[in-house]
Amino acid sequence: MNTVAIIGMGKMGQTRAHSIEKESRARLVKVFDVHYATPTDYPKAASIDEIIQDPKIDSVFVCLPNNFNKPTTIAALKAGKNVFCEKPPAFNADEVRRRPLTPMKSAKSLPRNAPAARF
Repeated sequence: MNTVAIIGMGKMGQTRAHSIEKESRARLVKVFDVHYATPTDYPKAASIDEIIQDPKIDSVFVCLPNNFNKPTTIAALKAGKNVFCEKPPAFNADEVRRRPLTPMKSAKSLPRNAPAARF
């Protein structure tokens, strides 16, 4: 079973959490947010690093504001996690050229939603 964590429990993080609950091949083991807008019964991590460094977590959903998603996504990939980033993979042409190297170097996946893959 794939163990999953969510970083960012805003609207999209909550949407992902509800979807994971319905998936028999995955189990949501931790969530993190700096401010929980709504109460949650999911196990809470004390920090992003707690999720990224946890060897029991296979996959991470990054559901953060744009300015935080890039360093968090790269850190999770470097830690050997499979990562789904809710936001665009890059914000300019130079970032597009550099960003795909991290998953290749880490041998992990970086799926992205179709609207975000616009470059």
